[in-house]
Amino acid sequence: MNNFIFCISASILLFLFSGCASLPESKTPIPTQSKEIVSVKNFESQPEEFAQNLTLDEFYKQMSFDPNGNSVEAVAFLDPVGAIKASEIKNESTSLTSKLFPNTFSMDTEADAFRHAYFSFRLSQEIGTMRTKKFTDAYEISVVNHPSSRCMDLWNNREGRKMFEATRTENIDKKELAKREVLKAIRIKSLALKPIQMKKKK
Repeated sequence: MNNFIFCISASILLFLFSGCASLPESKTPIPTQSKEIVSVKNFESQPEEFAQNLTLDEFYKQMSFDPNGNSVEAVAFLDPVGAIKASEIKNESTSLTSKLFPNTFSMDTEADAFRHAYFSFRLSQEIGTMRTKKFTDAYEISVVNHPSSRCMDLWNNREGRKMFEATRTENIDKKELAKREVLKAIRIKSLALKPIQMKKKK
């Protein structure tokens, strides 16, 4: 029993201090979310097109994101094996991002977009998209970030999972596949390469 408790505690600490929660975000408090909901038609493809007529709440709905959902600690406690994998892949994605974008600021840039999408892709390869979404959503819930930056991250996390699902039958090296697909997504601008601006209230 003591070993089980130790394993869970160690998993949570690994995830918090060397995993998804290790990089700082904006220090600006997240404001109270608007309750306004607008009708949604067919938005897709590039993030600016997708979000141009959406309020923040509506964007969250489209991303199936609950800002009041489980924290990083809760998700890591419920899935300690996933937490260990998340920690390993976060280190991998951070290292690769630094190599590919050596002179680029790490927040709200192409480098940031790559890191989120690659992490989401790679973790999906290891534990599946449903468990991956729980971890990435928990990170966005637990870490203070500006709404437009949070929406950028949510979009890129989702795109990482989508790219994994679209290529899961390809029989090539997992890391190379993830890198190839995410770099391609940056080139065609299907990732959010800057914070996503929501529809302004009248």
